[in-house]
Amino acid sequence: MKAKKIKLILWDFNGVTVTGDHKSTSRKYGKIHGTPWKKVYNILYTKYFNMVVENKISERDGWIKSIQELGWQQDWRLMRKWHLHQHKIRKTVVLYVTSLRRRGYKCVLLSKNLATWFVIEEGYLHFKQYFDTTINTQALNLPKARKKTMQYICKRFDVGPSEIIYIDDLPQNLKVPESMGVKTVLYKNFKQIRREVTSYL
Repeated sequence: MKAKKIKLILWDFNGVTVTGDHKSTSRKYGKIHGTPWKKVYNILYTKYFNMVVENKISERDGWIKSIQELGWQQDWRLMRKWHLHQHKIRKTVVLYVTSLRRRGYKCVLLSKNLATWFVIEEGYLHFKQYFDTTINTQALNLPKARKKTMQYICKRFDVGPSEIIYIDDLPQNLKVPESMGVKTVLYKNFKQIRREVTSYL
């Protein structure tokens, strides 16, 4: 039997496995406050959320600093609650993940998220059941999809970069893995990722 060239498939959380992310939160609250959503996203996600997940500031400070910089009068706790409870499992994706695992491919959820958020979201989404394991880069104190993170993945699962497929909805998360030889798929829709993943198997 021909040996499998692909041994590990990495799946992003927000934007791939589940619907709803900082973009949708930025659109909602940008509309409420009359602020362009891209400006909200750049402050809320690119600037402060990245600082939070890299353990540079607290989650509370991430929300408050974002709101202050945007010049809003907004309860950060209500904004946080909406953000966390907007997510829904993308059924087509998890059914595909399940089928791949049955065929012998190891499927791992790789997320840049907060440990507390993972607990909250697992409580109502039960997403961990669909994967062989889940990895949150905050717990590793590493930025997502950087060289050190990919080296950690390779060592932990005893695979080389060319034996990995990595699926994410943000192109900036795929640049470094691709440069290392990882096969990358930029998520646009389910049919597209299924077609591209299948082409690598």
